[in-house]
Amino acid sequence: MIFIGMKALKIGLSALFLFIGFIFLFMVYMGSFKSINVSETVFEGREIIFTTHKGSYKELKTTWVSFEKDFKSLGLEKCQGLGVYLDNAETPPSELRSILACDLKTVSETVKASLKTKFSSIVLPEKKAFKSEFPYRNELSFFLGAMKVFPKLEKELKAKSLQPLLAIESYQLEGKDKKIDFFFPMELEKAEVSALFEAF
Repeated sequence: MIFIGMKALKIGLSALFLFIGFIFLFMVYMGSFKSINVSETVFEGREIIFTTHKGSYKELKTTWVSFEKDFKSLGLEKCQGLGVYLDNAETPPSELRSILACDLKTVSETVKASLKTKFSSIVLPEKKAFKSEFPYRNELSFFLGAMKVFPKLEKELKAKSLQPLLAIESYQLEGKDKKIDFFFPMELEKAEVSALFEAF
């Protein structure tokens, strides 16, 4: 009986170590231990079409699915996606304002005109910005990236006594080097992007 018990314990411990090893490797793959670097760069100006989302970030996917269905019906097969976040972390989840958008840089004039019959558009101005990035592996990367990157960016800004108007995520999900770029544009006046705030 003791022998059987010891054998079962060894099997149990082996399974536990395998599980822990799997979790560790998965976290490495997801970028959980990746060092977050912040650099000063230029956020390139771009025209976007957008839709709004008010409420918890957990519900963003539902809004995106509806947005995607609509822009595809108007001829846009691939969207270079962006997320624009208008509120700070202290805002109650029910009051959070988010913008889901598509960059129109490579979109034909015909499709662009079609999209503008349904969606609002705005040109995000070129601005100096603080930037960081995080690898994209799957949908968990949206949450894990934000959890790791934003505190680092906010720490850098606080050290410089800077308060950005909004945060931007640019989703580079095509090709081999899939990643999410995070930007905090500096010297951005609310009047320059008033359409985003007035959409709510």
